[in-house]
Amino acid sequence: MYQKLGRALALAAVVCAPLSLAPAAGAVPLQHAAVAKKDYVSLGDSYSVGQFLPDLVTTDDYCGQSTSSYPRQLARDPQFSAVYDHVRDVTCGGATIDNNFGGVLRPQTGFGGPPVPVPDDAPEKPAQIEALNTDTDLVTVGIGANTYLISEVGLDCARRGALAWGQGTPCTDHYRTDGLSDLRQRTERLQQQFDEMMPRLHERAPHATFVFVGYPTIFPADGSHCQFGNPFQGATLAPGDMAFLARQMDHINHIMKTTVEKYGDTYVDTATPSRGHDFCRSGSDKWMFGAFGNGVGENDRPVPTTLFHPNAAGAANQTAQVTQAVKNLGLLD
Repeated sequence: MYQKLGRALALAAVVCAPLSLAPAAGAVPLQHAAVAKKDYVSLGDSYSVGQFLPDLVTTDDYCGQSTSSYPRQLARDPQFSAVYDHVRDVTCGGATIDNNFGGVLRPQTGFGGPPVPVPDDAPEKPAQIEALNTDTDLVTVGIGANTYLISEVGLDCARRGALAWGQGTPCTDHYRTDGLSDLRQRTERLQQQFDEMMPRLHERAPHATFVFVGYPTIFPADGSHCQFGNPFQGATLAPGDMAFLARQMDHINHIMKTTVEKYGDTYVDTATPSRGHDFCRSGSDKWMFGAFGNGVGENDRPVPTTLFHPNAAGAANQTAQVTQAVKNLGLLD
């Protein structure tokens, strides 16, 4: 989900003049005192990299970072860049907290691209947490969906929807019965890895302000306006199963929110303002790509598979919510 860029946070540190009536030799006048800018680091998955949006930052790491991602749009904000001049964006599509393919806490070996397909010998990417240090001032983090392995649930629902020709609630029915223990295991894994990650992040960057960015509304809570078989919407997801999938994303966001707030960190809600803008909408009301869409890949060539990621309007919403959160924290004063 992301680009490699980071932005640094705010506090203008003014060099104080000596406490004497006459300035000391070589002292810098107050009005010319140096302003110490700050360090910003962005961590996250494909929902933070701007995956499938135009203007890839690089095609060398298979992370899919776009200049349209919310970390990079935030970094270009004049008010933000006046405070944060050192930015590191280490977000990467496919990142988990600590699953086998790595991401935040361990080196990453599985990537989302583009370009795709990702070769088997793609070089591993250092654990994202290594970008943090005692000088880090601001960190944004968007992570958790891949740890929950929501894509597995989505693919299973698409398969069950196809077998049912879009009728009824085949995926919902399965996970209410035979699949219930599977959902519990996913929940336990996500909670366990958040509990492991939080103290390590704070230990690595003890002076930083952490802002965790929740996932936007992807699936509608009511799928009655969705068309079964439409590749630009949910493809073979049964309209009746949209509510179940929406609840899974709400669940991931809830675990993120409740866990990070225990540590005194900030959670940014991007889901509420994006309700009514799911992939079953059209025109300017659609802020999410469907299963297929007009995404872009290497050299801005069209790629058909966009797999439910934010489009340009969705990325703009993420940027607006994160920017406002940073302002509300007084980090740009």
